[in-house]
Amino acid sequence: MAMREKRWRGLDRLEPVDRSTRSTVVALVLACATLITLDHVGGALDPARRAIGELVGPAEQAADGVVAPF
Repeated sequence: MAMREKRWRGLDRLEPVDRSTRSTVVALVLACATLITLDHVGGALDPARRAIGELVGPAEQAADGVVAPF
């Protein structure tokens, strides 16, 4: 059986977006807006930012060392 080529058919024939996908996107946008607001207003996220920085910092430095020559 030969593989059929998939082609884009235009905006009029796009599949409808699944409701769970839409709900997930809305939840992520609201979570981002909440975190941005909390960070801007009171700095309530400083301890979490510091902890994540201590965990991710070494990996970030290692990746920088690998990529820097390029």
